[in-house]
Amino acid sequence: MPGPLRGPLPDQEFARECAAIDHLLPGRTTNAYLKAARATVGQRLVTLHGGKQFKVRPDWHGANKLGRTQQRSLHMHAFIGDLVAAQAVRPTEPNWLDTALTLVEDWCRRFQYPRDARGMAFHDETSARRLSYWLRLYVSLRQEGRAVDAAAQWARVESLVDLLGQDEMYGGNNNHGMFQNLALLYYCRLATGVDDVKDRSLARLQDYFESAVSTDGVHKEHSPAYHYLIADNIERHLALIESMDALCGERLRKLLRGMRRYGLNIIAPDGTYPPLGDTSPVAIEPAKHNKLFGYGDNEPDRSAVFFDGGYAILRDDPGRGAAQTFAVLCASHHGAYHKHQDDLSLLLYADGWIIYESGPYGYDYKHPMSVHGYSSASHSSLYLPNTKPSNEPGLVSIDLVSELPSTSVVSAANLRYPGVVHRRTLTLRRERNQVEVEDSVTANDALTMSLLWQLAPGIVPSLNERKVQLRRDGRVVAEIAVESDALVELALGHGDKGPKGYVFPEMGKKLETSVLRIDTRGEAMTWNCTTVFSLPEYRAGRSPSAFTRAFASVLAVCDTPGDTPATGSDQDSEYEVQTPALGT
Repeated sequence: MPGPLRGPLPDQEFARECAAIDHLLPGRTTNAYLKAARATVGQRLVTLHGGKQFKVRPDWHGANKLGRTQQRSLHMHAFIGDLVAAQAVRPTEPNWLDTALTLVEDWCRRFQYPRDARGMAFHDETSARRLSYWLRLYVSLRQEGRAVDAAAQWARVESLVDLLGQDEMYGGNNNHGMFQNLALLYYCRLATGVDDVKDRSLARLQDYFESAVSTDGVHKEHSPAYHYLIADNIERHLALIESMDALCGERLRKLLRGMRRYGLNIIAPDGTYPPLGDTSPVAIEPAKHNKLFGYGDNEPDRSAVFFDGGYAILRDDPGRGAAQTFAVLCASHHGAYHKHQDDLSLLLYADGWIIYESGPYGYDYKHPMSVHGYSSASHSSLYLPNTKPSNEPGLVSIDLVSELPSTSVVSAANLRYPGVVHRRTLTLRRERNQVEVEDSVTANDALTMSLLWQLAPGIVPSLNERKVQLRRDGRVVAEIAVESDALVELALGHGDKGPKGYVFPEMGKKLETSVLRIDTRGEAMTWNCTTVFSLPEYRAGRSPSAFTRAFASVLAVCDTPGDTPATGSDQDSEYEVQTPALGT
């Protein structure tokens, strides 16, 4: 017997369900939404995430000339968020919703599937985001009593739901697929006869969340900000999911609890995301992180090792707040998705950053800076420029941990380079204020080998034989000593001079930094090298303080309203600095 026909909810149920999902549907792109909306109404200028404006001309001329990020913002129809927000606060001013409808209708005439399937208009996640914005417009039209326009918009929604239901449009077990399934759940709350869509979306969401998180609670896309993004989406949607499937909600609530330890421990002492993988080095939002991971209620561990997740995080004393020493060893390779060539790379903070990572430049993978950011040349590890690593997961692992009151030791191995074994042992000696890194390399064939150390912005190095002094603002913050069983040469680079040195403080922006490269003289089959970072006893006159005090100034800044959406599911740091960029 056929099930009930799909269709929109009747009025009484519609009002109730709108209240349940209103906070999940996407909102404005900026706090200056009135100005943006007026520009859209008056000049057909749409404001894209990041502030760039695009004039919608006949045939949407020039859309394909925009950068990847801007194309995604345009084709997800984020302009609807500004127009609907303007309608809510200025209902007497005309044309907000009429303009939204005109642009949507115009877009639908210009972009069609499958003819434009290869373009950004029908990118998997972008299409899911568009469904969320189309639902936002539909809800507003219906609330305004515009039944004819709402019905026409619902027909477009249904067509997009059918498209997203096709197997070839599914993003898969990644954040793209997550946003598709979440958008489909929003649709299900506003529709009847959609149990098949609901059940499939819930099953896919549960499968993704449970497969995307390691057994010790680390999101597998090699990025702390992605870890936050996924945890945040689980938390924000728990009530919705539990109302649809109590057992699924219970499993996801348990999963979220398991993600808290890494979420607490990976944040740097200065209250920023460390620039690991596709994470930009920006300040966290303490209130949001406290809600998810327990900031304010818990101190991080002195040693937090995640064997399955692939991270070791060592601190001298978490109670020292922003003045503490913080070292991160990366040994995670769960797949190629968003994976930088950062195997056994090290980050080091001691009253400020000393050894850093590049972070992401962008998703134009042919751009020279993107190529650099993903390559081993922008990380602090073994550098074999002529050897390509295997993409097989599971070849990088932490296999030894030793913990004493004065010393913490972590050892890991990288087998991704064919015929090469690289082992790195990180030792934090608290009483000596030293961080020691032992690298051991064995190869089947003789190779020219190098170790790279990416120095943080503001660090000025000076080289004297096998020692390097590091200064920040004229003050010595560390000294590097190198011991090797083979003859080596030390070289300093900066920007494009010598070993290439760049970091990316945000998407599309580069900053020249310094790099130390340690080269073997000639080829070798084995190499053992120890690099010792000696840190000064006295650190900028800072007295030890509780860990949470380190975030006081950050909290004051981050809780100030800015140009980021106050509500909605458009939490994508390709567009907003607080969360990671989504997708390839």
